[in-house]
Amino acid sequence: MAQRITIRDIAEAAHSSITAVSLTLNDRPNRLSEATKEHIRDVAAQLHYVPNQSARNLVNRRSMLLGLIVPDIENTYFAKVSRRVSDEATKHGYTLIIANSNDSTGIGQRLLTQFEERGLDGAIIVPSLESFDHPGDFREAVERFSNPVMLLDRISALPWCDGVGFDNHEGGRIVARYLLGKGHRNVGIIGARSEYMDKDGRIGGFLEAMSDAGSPVATERIAEGNFRYEGGYKGIEQLLAQHVTAVFCGNDLTALGARKRILELGYKIPQDISLVGYDNSMAAQGIGADLTTVDQNIGQMAETSVNALVDRIRGLLASKLHPGQKKAETPADVGKPWLTQARQQMLQPQLIERETVAAVNA
Repeated sequence: MAQRITIRDIAEAAHSSITAVSLTLNDRPNRLSEATKEHIRDVAAQLHYVPNQSARNLVNRRSMLLGLIVPDIENTYFAKVSRRVSDEATKHGYTLIIANSNDSTGIGQRLLTQFEERGLDGAIIVPSLESFDHPGDFREAVERFSNPVMLLDRISALPWCDGVGFDNHEGGRIVARYLLGKGHRNVGIIGARSEYMDKDGRIGGFLEAMSDAGSPVATERIAEGNFRYEGGYKGIEQLLAQHVTAVFCGNDLTALGARKRILELGYKIPQDISLVGYDNSMAAQGIGADLTTVDQNIGQMAETSVNALVDRIRGLLASKLHPGQKKAETPADVGKPWLTQARQQMLQPQLIERETVAAVNA
């Protein structure tokens, strides 16, 4: 095995001091001429020098690792979220560790503990559906984590921690207004079992807007889908028995499951029944490209969340005491400001009208 090239090797080859090489390669302030620094960099490149990231991390008190916990990595939406968050983390020099909670609070808590044990600089969490059934347990797990945490996507009922997400409540209202404008009054929903998602999320917004318009959605026209393909496939029969003219699904995956069963039963879309999804997560893969849905700009959410998390990490590092540094005096400089001074950003969704909705009696 070839011996690792060190700063000392570069200093000898460049006829320079170890200090000068270290300052140059670490982009630290110095009084070296540009010619000298360029010469050092050239020598380092010729020797195929690779920085010792572990040593740097020890000095900087950073692992350069971030964690991302998603509820269902097989869900195309969360796969896209993972990819975009990873891209943004890379831009900041971080490696992203992605983990799947399977929408379980217990699994999510264990993953967060493992992130802690590995010394990750920060964590991004898409809360599981179970987190809203046991909000105290979820909050306790987040509060135990030593470094900054950013909640993602499902945040509207969790104001106590930094977060970035879309205004799902407004997204649900957008869908309701759209269907009402097409003349639909007898509509059905395939949603999630969580009280949070029903009250404050996209389903809650949809129900609220329908009620405000004088067309409340009866309980028997609400099927449980839990954002899964199987949930849509199984839940649609309950709604067809109610002779609904349109169905709003909690996400595109649910809508695809519903469409599969609708077609199997001999119905036509949108002639016999209209269908709306949510997330706009499938079209890029050529799946459900005709589905009317609500778009969430995942790239914008990923960029906003990673930038905010990295800012918190830098703030935490700056607040730590170093020899000769003045002790922090204000609450903002100590503790966990991502909890004590939580900042949340709500992004706006947009309806994408395609081919799966028709006007009533058109």
